[in-house]
Amino acid sequence: MVVAALLAGVLGILGPWWSFQEASFGHFGQYTGTLDWGLVSSTYSPPPIGTPPRTSNYTNLPHIGGVLSGAAVLSVLSLGFGGGLILTMVPAWRRDWFRFLGLALGAAGGAADFVAAFYVMSALPGAAETDLRTITSFVSITSFWGSGSGGNFDFHIDLVWGPGWAWYAAVVAGILLVLAGIARWRGWVLPSRRTGSPSTERSEAPPRQRP
Repeated sequence: MVVAALLAGVLGILGPWWSFQEASFGHFGQYTGTLDWGLVSSTYSPPPIGTPPRTSNYTNLPHIGGVLSGAAVLSVLSLGFGGGLILTMVPAWRRDWFRFLGLALGAAGGAADFVAAFYVMSALPGAAETDLRTITSFVSITSFWGSGSGGNFDFHIDLVWGPGWAWYAAVVAGILLVLAGIARWRGWVLPSRRTGSPSTERSEAPPRQRP
């Protein structure tokens, strides 16, 4: 379970957390494509299929980049907590307090993933409103899921946006880490340290002697 959580966490760091599908037309022509926002960079994939995507960083998008950088730090912390949880399962460390340490590490790792996911969900729309003025002057982005359209006499744009698959991967990683911590706490039961229990043996009566 911990390995699955770490795998989901790594996929969450590498994949898109927010995706836009765009269709626009005007005097400049017609454009369609998908824009994916990851924790490190954004990728624009124009049609047709097979066209190389274009990748860029967030140098010109400071608010969006700041939100995603914060989520990246939390995601890396979650991986660290997950690695620590694996270490508590080493057979040589079979002590009671390692079970509680495993529970704490699982809870901390899950919390880091949850905070990252919900921080992005709540803060990224406002950051996009600030950084994407050329788009938000026509379409208001006020939620993590949504769609909208707008334009003027020589320009029109349609947008559909929502969480990317890596955002869901981060949530799954958080759930798995919490469950793994609970399993570490409940599932690794050590032998009792009591040396014994009060004797329950009955003393047998001596056999009767026949006259």
